[in-house]
Amino acid sequence: MFGKEKIMKYTAVYSEHRIRRASRSRRNRFRKNLIRVCAIVLVFGAAMAAVIIMSSNAVRTHASVSGANKYYKSVTIMPGDTLWSIAEEYMDPMQYTDARDYIKELRQINSLDSDSIKSGCHIIVSYYSYD
Repeated sequence: MFGKEKIMKYTAVYSEHRIRRASRSRRNRFRKNLIRVCAIVLVFGAAMAAVIIMSSNAVRTHASVSGANKYYKSVTIMPGDTLWSIAEEYMDPMQYTDARDYIKELRQINSLDSDSIKSGCHIIVSYYSYD
């Protein structure tokens, strides 16, 4: 009987150690996975912040060089108006070296396939203010 009790006691102690080891192992795996997830979230957040900062700087770079603010407004096209005449009226010579650059921007903003515009329609034009 003495041997059976000793074996049972040893088995019980061994089982408790095995249970504790398994519990510690699960806790450690959980901690490692939590650290991995946090690291991934931080890296992803930093990458998104960098993209947002770079894209917002790209929009402001051209205007901020001269201290101007770029604005947009809708303009009704009158009879006889052309993209060239609109460019002459709204183009800022400090921002554009050539009217063709401004017209190209107008076509892009308004999704125009050609230089032709119809009176009575509205287009979006950009202009600069030095406030």
